[in-house]
Amino acid sequence: MKQAKMKHLSHFKEELTEVWDEFILQGRIKNDKGARKQLRAEILHSWYRCLDYKVNPLAEANTNILNLAEFNRKLEKNSELLDICLPTMQGIYKFVAGSGFSVKIADREGYVLKIIGDPEAVARIRLANFREGVKWDERSGGTTAIGLVLAIDKPIQVRAAEHYCRNSHALTCSAAPIHDPNTGEIIGALSMTGTVDKVHPHTLGIVVAAVDSIEKQMALCRSLQTAQMSRARRSSQQMVGAGARVHFDDLIGKEAQFKEAVELGKTAAETDCNVLLLGESGAGKDMLAQAIHNASSHRTQPFVALNCAAIPRELLASELFGYVEGAFTGAKKGGNAGKFELADGGTLFLDEIGEMPLDMQTSLLRVLEEKAVVRVGGWEVTPVDVRIIAATNKDLKLEMSRGNFRQDLYYRLNVMAMYLPPLRERKVDIPILAASLMRSISSRLGKRVEIIQPEVLEIFLNYDWPGNIRELQNVIERSAYLAADNSITLQSLPPEMRSLGPKPVEQRDTRLALESMEEATILSYMTKFQGNLTQVASKLGISRSTLYRKLKKYKISDFSGK
Repeated sequence: MKQAKMKHLSHFKEELTEVWDEFILQGRIKNDKGARKQLRAEILHSWYRCLDYKVNPLAEANTNILNLAEFNRKLEKNSELLDICLPTMQGIYKFVAGSGFSVKIADREGYVLKIIGDPEAVARIRLANFREGVKWDERSGGTTAIGLVLAIDKPIQVRAAEHYCRNSHALTCSAAPIHDPNTGEIIGALSMTGTVDKVHPHTLGIVVAAVDSIEKQMALCRSLQTAQMSRARRSSQQMVGAGARVHFDDLIGKEAQFKEAVELGKTAAETDCNVLLLGESGAGKDMLAQAIHNASSHRTQPFVALNCAAIPRELLASELFGYVEGAFTGAKKGGNAGKFELADGGTLFLDEIGEMPLDMQTSLLRVLEEKAVVRVGGWEVTPVDVRIIAATNKDLKLEMSRGNFRQDLYYRLNVMAMYLPPLRERKVDIPILAASLMRSISSRLGKRVEIIQPEVLEIFLNYDWPGNIRELQNVIERSAYLAADNSITLQSLPPEMRSLGPKPVEQRDTRLALESMEEATILSYMTKFQGNLTQVASKLGISRSTLYRKLKKYKISDFSGK
């Protein structure tokens, strides 16, 4: 029985060699050859491809090999594949140890990443340079099991002279493609190689079963990893304040430039375009950014903010893009996700973008163009879907002329720009902003502060507010702590403001400012007296009919202060 099998194998090898010789010499095979029946269509088609690729069939060895640095990068890039495949490969080797077989794993490009086998088996295949770091796709190594499965995406066994290059004619190789469980794309190939006299169909069956196990293990690991990662990401998002609390209804103001910015913000919220917010520090750019996010299709996803001016230059890259374990001294074990990964699916708000160093601007531009990040110290590319809202208090056109800001990044960010005026240019809005802040702050403090005295509002209207809304909020909070008789008075103001004293408002702002003061006062009394119109009218010294007209004028329909 064994002798008959050997005789048949010998005859098969001879016929294949005849066919191979004819193809190499003439570039074709005559249909009347008996051995033509022995040649499978997949093999013949591969030979024709190798002919087109101008692969040398008489080459003694494959010379397409990575240097050490390139090979290490390959190992890093395919770390997930290797981690899952190695236990399976070791299990196969234990099963065939001593039989002269070797087990190999290659990546999607055909580069051999790992070989396990008997020393003599590994030494034998090294004669053709079949070793780690060598590329065995059809263009580099001709028709081999690894190259063929990567080309046709199905398991196959290649025997003897079926190999296009003579350096592999003494071998039999069985391989199967490994697919990504999420995308279905080929991510590698597993193969077993031995001498041609050991050819057996069961070898291919072992490889196919092993690949099935590998793909299932990878799917399970991905599922578990997604569930650790989801919890970790939620926790991280909470830690960095990955949430937007402000809505467009919270943006109070009647000043023309402010209203224009809000309307533009509402338009931007209906798109996925990048947004650039301009204005002085404290003018409310962060609030507008949150409102845009909350009105957009990303509203259920994270809102992550990063102040580019608050992060040291040497740490900005790791904050934005994350880092891998060991990337630098003090790097967290297991690495750390950056703001882009944390904001995936949502909005990344880059405040003070004008302070970003030029080298980081280049890295940011690349991420915006490729929609993917690479962690500091790593090689793995992570796709990210992030909407960018940037803000600055600088004149970026001036910074470009000085060489401090990249022109291409400016135009990438400035798809839709809006300007928020400083508070000193929003005199009409100051009383109603002050009243709104008073209500929210007093509610947070658990203290009833319901009235801002008219002389205080006059000082507010004449003050320049260099810190803008942020400074107004600070003053109101301080005054709320010191307020007596449930009202903010001159005595509760900071000394530097109190010393200013009431001054006439500029003529052009007088009517609007007075109306705004009146509206704020009515809102305060409506809140204090819980909508009792008789008490409100009495306190204001006007009739109920006059109060009705003013409520209609200012569109006050309830007593919530909105």
